[in-house]
Amino acid sequence: MIYTKSTPTDLESLALLPEPTSTGRLHTPIPHRAVYEAVTPALRKAGFEIGRTQMALANGNARWFAELDLKSESETHGTKLVLRNAHDMAFAAGMAIGEHTFICDNLMFSGDVVIARRHTPRILADLPGLAEDAVNRVRSGIDTQERRWESYRAAPLTESQVKCALVDAARLGAITSNAVLPSLERWYHPEFEQETEYGDSVLRFQQTVTAGYRGSSYAAVTYRSPTLVKLLDSLAGFDAASN
Repeated sequence: MIYTKSTPTDLESLALLPEPTSTGRLHTPIPHRAVYEAVTPALRKAGFEIGRTQMALANGNARWFAELDLKSESETHGTKLVLRNAHDMAFAAGMAIGEHTFICDNLMFSGDVVIARRHTPRILADLPGLAEDAVNRVRSGIDTQERRWESYRAAPLTESQVKCALVDAARLGAITSNAVLPSLERWYHPEFEQETEYGDSVLRFQQTVTAGYRGSSYAAVTYRSPTLVKLLDSLAGFDAASN
Protein backbone atom coordinates (compact mmCIF):
# COMPACT_ATOMS: atom_id res chain seq x y z
CA MET A 1 0.00 0.00 0.00
CA ILE A 2 1.41 3.35 -1.03
CA TYR A 3 0.05 6.71 0.02
CA THR A 4 1.73 10.08 -0.33
CA LYS A 5 -0.89 12.55 0.85
CA SER A 6 -3.00 10.36 3.13
CA THR A 7 -3.38 10.00 6.87
CA PRO A 8 -3.22 6.53 8.50
CA THR A 9 -6.43 5.46 10.23
CA ASP A 10 -8.20 2.38 11.63
CA LEU A 11 -11.68 0.90 11.96
CA GLU A 12 -12.38 2.58 15.27
CA SER A 13 -11.55 6.00 13.84
CA LEU A 14 -13.70 5.35 10.78
CA ALA A 15 -16.71 4.80 13.03
CA LEU A 16 -16.32 8.35 14.37
CA LEU A 17 -16.54 10.01 10.96
CA PRO A 18 -19.80 11.85 10.10
CA GLU A 19 -22.24 10.26 7.65
CA PRO A 20 -21.41 11.21 4.04
CA THR A 21 -23.81 13.48 2.19
CA SER A 22 -25.14 13.02 -1.33
CA THR A 23 -24.04 15.34 -4.13
CA GLY A 24 -26.88 14.42 -6.50
CA ARG A 25 -30.23 12.67 -6.87
CA LEU A 26 -28.79 9.19 -7.54
CA HIS A 27 -25.50 9.61 -5.68
CA THR A 28 -25.63 7.40 -2.58
CA PRO A 29 -22.31 7.55 -0.75
CA ILE A 30 -21.79 5.06 2.06
CA PRO A 31 -19.50 5.20 5.12
CA HIS A 32 -16.03 3.81 4.53
CA ARG A 33 -16.47 1.31 7.33
CA ALA A 34 -19.63 0.02 5.61
CA VAL A 35 -17.53 -1.12 2.65
CA TYR A 36 -15.27 -3.08 5.00
CA GLU A 37 -18.25 -4.64 6.77
CA ALA A 38 -19.96 -5.55 3.49
CA VAL A 39 -16.91 -7.32 2.08
CA THR A 40 -15.20 -9.11 4.96
CA PRO A 41 -17.89 -11.78 5.66
CA ALA A 42 -17.10 -13.28 2.24
CA LEU A 43 -13.47 -13.70 3.31
CA ARG A 44 -14.32 -15.67 6.42
CA LYS A 45 -16.84 -17.79 4.54
CA ALA A 46 -14.09 -18.79 2.08
CA GLY A 47 -11.70 -19.76 4.88
CA PHE A 48 -9.55 -16.63 5.03
CA GLU A 49 -8.43 -14.93 8.22
CA ILE A 50 -7.63 -11.23 8.24
CA GLY A 51 -4.08 -10.46 9.31
CA ARG A 52 -2.21 -7.16 9.22
CA THR A 53 -4.45 -4.30 8.13
CA GLN A 54 -3.44 -0.84 6.91
CA MET A 55 -5.87 2.02 6.25
CA ALA A 56 -5.58 5.64 5.21
CA LEU A 57 -7.82 8.66 4.56
CA ALA A 58 -7.31 11.44 2.03
CA ASN A 59 -9.00 14.56 0.62
CA GLY A 60 -10.58 15.66 3.87
CA ASN A 61 -11.55 12.10 4.80
CA ALA A 62 -13.61 11.78 1.61
CA ARG A 63 -11.39 9.01 0.25
CA TRP A 64 -10.43 5.80 2.03
CA PHE A 65 -7.87 3.15 1.13
CA ALA A 66 -7.19 -0.17 2.89
CA GLU A 67 -4.91 -3.17 2.49
CA LEU A 68 -5.54 -6.47 4.32
CA ASP A 69 -3.18 -9.43 4.52
CA LEU A 70 -5.17 -12.65 4.27
CA LYS A 71 -4.20 -15.99 5.80
CA SER A 72 -5.44 -19.48 5.02
CA GLU A 73 -4.30 -22.85 6.39
CA SER A 74 -4.10 -24.42 2.93
CA GLU A 75 -2.42 -21.48 1.24
CA THR A 76 1.23 -21.50 0.16
CA HIS A 77 1.33 -17.96 -1.20
CA GLY A 78 0.37 -14.63 0.29
CA THR A 79 -3.00 -13.15 -0.65
CA LYS A 80 -3.99 -9.53 -0.15
CA LEU A 81 -7.25 -7.63 -0.31
CA VAL A 82 -7.29 -3.93 -1.11
CA LEU A 83 -10.34 -1.71 -0.72
CA ARG A 84 -11.23 1.85 -1.53
CA ASN A 85 -14.22 4.15 -1.19
CA ALA A 86 -14.96 7.79 -2.02
CA HIS A 87 -17.58 10.28 -0.91
CA ASP A 88 -16.61 12.89 -3.54
CA MET A 89 -17.41 10.78 -6.64
CA ALA A 90 -13.69 10.41 -7.43
CA PHE A 91 -14.11 6.64 -7.93
CA ALA A 92 -16.53 3.80 -7.24
CA ALA A 93 -16.34 1.63 -4.15
CA GLY A 94 -13.79 -0.99 -5.12
CA MET A 95 -12.17 -4.25 -4.09
CA ALA A 96 -9.14 -6.03 -5.54
CA ILE A 97 -7.92 -9.38 -4.30
CA GLY A 98 -5.20 -11.86 -5.15
CA GLU A 99 -1.50 -12.59 -4.94
CA HIS A 100 -0.69 -9.42 -6.88
CA THR A 101 -2.50 -6.29 -5.68
CA PHE A 102 -1.66 -2.59 -5.74
CA ILE A 103 -3.39 0.44 -4.24
CA CYS A 104 -2.27 4.03 -3.97
CA ASP A 105 -3.86 7.39 -3.26
CA ASN A 106 -2.81 8.46 -6.76
CA LEU A 107 -5.82 6.23 -7.74
CA MET A 108 -3.78 3.27 -9.08
CA PHE A 109 -5.76 0.14 -8.18
CA SER A 110 -5.20 -3.43 -9.37
CA GLY A 111 -5.41 -7.11 -8.39
CA ASP A 112 -5.95 -10.60 -9.76
CA VAL A 113 -9.72 -10.04 -9.42
CA VAL A 114 -11.15 -6.51 -9.30
CA ILE A 115 -14.71 -5.37 -8.66
CA ALA A 116 -16.25 -1.90 -8.48
CA ARG A 117 -19.70 -0.63 -7.56
CA ARG A 118 -20.92 2.90 -8.22
CA HIS A 119 -22.55 4.82 -5.40
CA THR A 120 -26.18 4.33 -6.37
CA PRO A 121 -29.12 3.37 -4.09
CA ARG A 122 -28.52 -0.43 -4.17
CA ILE A 123 -24.80 -0.33 -3.41
CA LEU A 124 -25.03 -1.89 0.06
CA ALA A 125 -27.35 -4.61 -1.23
CA ASP A 126 -25.02 -5.50 -4.10
CA LEU A 127 -21.58 -5.32 -2.49
CA PRO A 128 -21.75 -8.57 -0.43
CA GLY A 129 -22.66 -10.67 -3.46
CA LEU A 130 -20.01 -9.05 -5.65
CA ALA A 131 -17.41 -9.61 -2.93
CA GLU A 132 -18.37 -13.26 -2.47
CA ASP A 133 -18.04 -13.92 -6.20
CA ALA A 134 -14.61 -12.27 -6.33
CA VAL A 135 -13.33 -14.11 -3.24
CA ASN A 136 -14.58 -17.46 -4.54
CA ARG A 137 -12.79 -16.91 -7.84
CA VAL A 138 -9.53 -16.25 -6.01
CA ARG A 139 -10.13 -19.16 -3.62
CA SER A 140 -10.59 -21.50 -6.58
CA GLY A 141 -7.38 -20.20 -8.11
CA ILE A 142 -5.49 -20.75 -4.87
CA ASP A 143 -6.75 -24.33 -4.60
CA THR A 144 -5.55 -24.98 -8.16
CA GLN A 145 -2.19 -23.43 -7.31
CA GLU A 146 -1.84 -25.68 -4.27
CA ARG A 147 -2.37 -28.75 -6.45
CA ARG A 148 0.04 -27.34 -9.02
CA TRP A 149 2.74 -26.91 -6.37
CA GLU A 150 2.31 -30.47 -5.14
CA SER A 151 2.64 -31.68 -8.72
CA TYR A 152 5.83 -29.66 -9.17
CA ARG A 153 7.24 -31.02 -5.92
CA ALA A 154 6.59 -34.63 -6.95
CA ALA A 155 8.07 -34.38 -10.46
CA PRO A 156 11.84 -35.09 -10.66
CA LEU A 157 14.13 -33.70 -13.36
CA THR A 158 17.32 -35.16 -14.75
CA GLU A 159 20.32 -32.96 -15.49
CA SER A 160 19.60 -33.27 -19.20
CA GLN A 161 15.98 -32.19 -18.67
CA VAL A 162 17.09 -29.16 -16.67
CA LYS A 163 19.39 -28.00 -19.46
CA CYS A 164 16.73 -28.53 -22.12
CA ALA A 165 14.12 -26.76 -19.97
CA LEU A 166 16.35 -23.70 -19.59
CA VAL A 167 16.84 -23.52 -23.34
CA ASP A 168 13.07 -23.86 -23.82
CA ALA A 169 12.45 -21.14 -21.23
CA ALA A 170 14.68 -18.75 -23.17
CA ARG A 171 13.19 -19.75 -26.52
CA LEU A 172 9.63 -19.17 -25.25
CA GLY A 173 10.47 -15.88 -23.55
CA ALA A 174 10.10 -16.99 -19.93
CA ILE A 175 13.70 -15.88 -19.31
CA THR A 176 16.26 -13.97 -21.35
CA SER A 177 19.02 -15.83 -23.15
CA ASN A 178 21.52 -14.19 -20.81
CA ALA A 179 19.81 -15.88 -17.85
CA VAL A 180 20.36 -19.46 -19.04
CA LEU A 181 23.91 -19.97 -17.77
CA PRO A 182 23.37 -18.14 -14.43
CA SER A 183 20.26 -20.26 -13.85
CA LEU A 184 22.18 -23.45 -14.58
CA GLU A 185 24.93 -22.35 -12.20
CA ARG A 186 22.32 -21.70 -9.53
CA TRP A 187 20.87 -25.17 -10.12
CA TYR A 188 24.28 -26.71 -9.45
CA HIS A 189 25.01 -24.36 -6.54
CA PRO A 190 21.78 -23.23 -4.82
CA GLU A 191 21.87 -19.84 -3.16
CA PHE A 192 19.68 -20.91 -0.25
CA GLU A 193 19.65 -24.18 1.67
CA GLN A 194 15.85 -24.32 1.45
CA GLU A 195 16.06 -24.89 -2.30
CA THR A 196 17.79 -28.24 -1.80
CA GLU A 197 14.81 -29.46 0.26
CA TYR A 198 12.90 -29.92 -3.01
CA GLY A 199 15.52 -32.26 -4.47
CA ASP A 200 15.84 -32.21 -8.24
CA SER A 201 12.17 -31.41 -8.73
CA VAL A 202 10.24 -29.06 -10.98
CA LEU A 203 9.47 -26.96 -7.90
CA ARG A 204 13.17 -26.42 -7.30
CA PHE A 205 13.60 -25.59 -11.00
CA GLN A 206 10.84 -22.99 -10.67
CA GLN A 207 12.65 -21.34 -7.75
CA THR A 208 15.94 -21.45 -9.62
CA VAL A 209 14.49 -19.69 -12.63
CA THR A 210 12.39 -17.09 -10.82
CA ALA A 211 15.40 -16.07 -8.71
CA GLY A 212 16.63 -14.52 -11.94
CA TYR A 213 13.54 -12.29 -12.04
CA ARG A 214 14.88 -10.22 -9.16
CA GLY A 215 15.56 -6.71 -10.36
CA SER A 216 13.28 -7.09 -13.38
CA SER A 217 10.49 -4.61 -14.02
CA TYR A 218 6.91 -5.42 -13.01
CA ALA A 219 5.94 -5.45 -16.69
CA ALA A 220 8.67 -7.95 -17.56
CA VAL A 221 7.73 -10.33 -14.74
CA THR A 222 4.04 -10.06 -15.64
CA TYR A 223 4.87 -10.99 -19.24
CA ARG A 224 7.26 -13.85 -18.45
CA SER A 225 5.46 -15.56 -15.57
CA PRO A 226 2.51 -17.10 -17.50
CA THR A 227 4.94 -18.50 -20.09
CA LEU A 228 7.06 -20.04 -17.36
CA VAL A 229 4.00 -21.60 -15.70
CA LYS A 230 3.00 -23.28 -18.97
CA LEU A 231 6.50 -24.73 -19.29
CA LEU A 232 6.53 -25.94 -15.68
CA ASP A 233 3.09 -27.49 -16.04
CA SER A 234 4.37 -29.41 -19.06
CA LEU A 235 7.45 -30.61 -17.19
CA ALA A 236 5.34 -31.79 -14.24
CA GLY A 237 2.49 -33.21 -16.33
CA PHE A 238 0.03 -30.88 -14.60
CA ASP A 239 -3.29 -30.03 -16.27
CA ALA A 240 -5.18 -27.31 -14.40
CA ALA A 241 -8.43 -28.18 -16.16
CA SER A 242 -8.45 -31.78 -14.91
CA ASN A 243 -6.96 -31.22 -11.44
